[in-house]
Amino acid sequence: RLSSIEPTDLQPEVIDVLAAAQGRICRHLHIPLQSGSSKVLAEMDRHYDAAFFRKLVEDLREALPGLSLSTDCIVGFPGETEEEFLETLELSRFCGFSKIHVFPYSIRANTPTAQRTDQIPAAVKQERARRLRQLSDELREADYAARVGTVEQVVVEGHGWGMTESYHRVRVPESLASGTLLSMTIPMVEFR
Repeated sequence: RLSSIEPTDLQPEVIDVLAAAQGRICRHLHIPLQSGSSKVLAEMDRHYDAAFFRKLVEDLREALPGLSLSTDCIVGFPGETEEEFLETLELSRFCGFSKIHVFPYSIRANTPTAQRTDQIPAAVKQERARRLRQLSDELREADYAARVGTVEQVVVEGHGWGMTESYHRVRVPESLASGTLLSMTIPMVEFR
């Protein structure tokens, strides 16, 4: 399983390796989006914009059918408007993330953004975080539902739990030792 990978590191040759892996690499990538707004991404000093990220997801989905994507998003970055937050919701829907790790922006001393006068009120950040987490739950349920009845590799974590290659937690026989790898038909119920 690949850990978190920056969008700009997913060059075409890396995608080709993933596509040719024949099951040796899990069908899941964690790619930090941070924001669906190109303006906010530029202010975060990210080296990509929303259009780049959208095209990357299109390329990944074409090369790797059944790929599961998770991400990190920051809400309430200084100056983020409601419209820019809605761009994050829209791009997240387009990407069909199976999980979104949501982080309300927090001021860090001695950083350029700490000095900004357009800080977002805590209540607004919390409300945006709630809305994005709600979308994350909806997208996760849809991703899991689309996998029910398909066969995936599952690594046993122990005590009757396993993690599918698409990064969903499922029940497995209690007798299986941690680290065991098995092919399994995805059941109707996901366990979070």
